[in-house]
Amino acid sequence: MVGVQVTAGAEHGTRTSTVRQFNSFLRSYFNGWETFAEGLLWEVIYVQHEDSTPIHAWQECVVVAHANVTGGNEREDPQAIAAFWNQQVRQYQVAVSAGNFRSRR
Repeated sequence: MVGVQVTAGAEHGTRTSTVRQFNSFLRSYFNGWETFAEGLLWEVIYVQHEDSTPIHAWQECVVVAHANVTGGNEREDPQAIAAFWNQQVRQYQVAVSAGNFRSRR
């Protein structure tokens, strides 16, 4: 399975609220998501244009408290979400240019 997130040029970081929302969508679309997700490897590939400023540092998950989230369970707790991201998500970067793509003419 591949998930895609598009961000504006200067935005590279991830917020706990974004990770929580993504997992919430997956739970709603897949039966037994929690059990299935236990065995997944989580990887993020940052695809950038070759002329853009490369990402040189690990992109941490920023803890953002949400008014409707009490942190009563692990999948909703911002600290637990950040720990998941920072400990279990692997990150990669690739630079591409227009020359990397073949025209289908």
